This record gives sequence, structure tokens and C-alpha cells, in this order.
Amino acid sequence: MLVRPRVDDDLPALAEVLRCVHAESGYPVQGIDDPIKFLSEESLVKAWVLTTPDDQPIGQCVVSEVHQRDERLLKWEQYLWRSNDPGGSGGEVTKSKYLALGRLFVDPLAHGQGGGEKLVQQAVDWAGGVLMRRLILNVLLKDPAAIALYRKLGWTEYGEGTLTNAQGEKYKQVYFIGPVPRRISSAASQTVAMATNGSDHWDEIEKVRSATKKKPSGKV
Repeated sequence: MLVRPRVDDDLPALAEVLRCVHAESGYPVQGIDDPIKFLSEESLVKAWVLTTPDDQPIGQCVVSEVHQRDERLLKWEQYLWRSNDPGGSGGEVTKSKYLALGRLFVDPLAHGQGGGEKLVQQAVDWAGGVLMRRLILNVLLKDPAAIALYRKLGWTEYGEGTLTNAQGEKYKQVYFIGPVPRRISSAASQTVAMATNGSDHWDEIEKVRSATKKKPSGKV
């Protein structure tokens, strides 16, 4: 299995995979009346697909912007205050330091082969290496395999909450934050800092968004 950036041409195949996932596990609990819309949230920054050797999409994940009042961010801030570490040893908790990992799923027929781990690691490496951001996410307690995966990969569990879907059904969920970004090299860090020029990385994000619609020339 391989991981590469997602392009628009992948969406129909991913929609079919999502239908299989929903039939198997009930994910997403919001339903899949419009799977393409679910895969194409407005706040999306970057997306990747998991593929077979012949480039057939069998899974995906995305990273998205978070709002300052995002529940996941608020819970993280509360956790840091309880830990006597406001700002996480890096100043104020602001959305410019974080992205959300989500929309992660793998074809049930490919479970147990490490595909989910490949997707998560790609997202962590990209968010940390390119934008120096940490990833946050929420996982439903009814999905123990996903919780076990994030714990295995060194994510920190920092709180719990409740997700309510459009039908009014409530689900307990847990919040995780990914590892602290590792700067690939001091030179790379300086390049990113110069590119963003103190603008909370929005210029870099816009470049990435534009590139996501271009067909990749090879595998990542």
C-alpha cells in the first residue's frame, strides 16, 4: 500500500470505499447521504489517499483548519492549565499552531495491514515538517481500534466530550493531540519561517490548497 496526495479524480472511488466503511462500522455517524460533500469540507488544507500498487484508492485522511473556539482546542487549553503548562511551553494556545486530523478511513478489506498508520504518519510528518503545527482530533469511544492506533503512535489523550449527530444521537468521544513537530533541519525551518513571514502560515496553506487539485507525478 502506498500514500500520495489526494486529487479530485480520487473522490468517486473514495465515496464507494466510504459506503463500505459505513456499512461495516457505522462511520461516519453523521451518515453518508452526500459522501463527496463529506470528503470535501471547506476548511480542508491537505488530503492524502492510501492506494493499492495499481493506484486504486482504498482509504484517505485530511488535515483541516481549526477555529479558535473549536471544542478540541478548548479542551487542550484546559488540559494545559490543569498541567500547569499554559500554552504547552510555547505561549498562548492559538489556532495558528494546530490543524485537525480527520476523515480517516480504510477499506474494511484492507484492515490490519498498517494502512491507517501510514496515513496518520504522513499527516503528522507533513503538518510538523512543513508548517510546524501539531495535529488534534476526536475519536468516538465506540471505535477502540482507532483509539489503540493513536496511543500506539504516541498521541496524547487529553480530554473527553460528546458528539451529537444530525439525528440527535449522542456519542462519547475522546480528544488526542499528536507529537510535537520535529524540525527536519534548521535550514528547512528557516525556509518555512521566511515563507510564512509571521502570517500564521496562511500563505503556505493557500499554496498547498492550490496544489491539491493537481495530479501528483509520483508516489509520496
